[in-house]
Amino acid sequence: MTTTNRTNLESGVRQIGLRLYPDELAKVQEIARTEQRSLASFCRMAVLRTLSDYQKAQLGADHA
Repeated sequence: MTTTNRTNLESGVRQIGLRLYPDELAKVQEIARTEQRSLASFCRMAVLRTLSDYQKAQLGADHA
């Protein structure tokens, strides 16, 4: 996963809402705290990692 140093205004980053049940939120908060990340930073990382995995799976399914 690559990261770049862009400000939110320069990169066009947009906020989204995310709904989690209390137990899910507690788990996410604990992991973010353990990794010394903000909640937003952790969630973004998790989404990008999952998106990458999803895209790889889709490419594999296309070639099956």
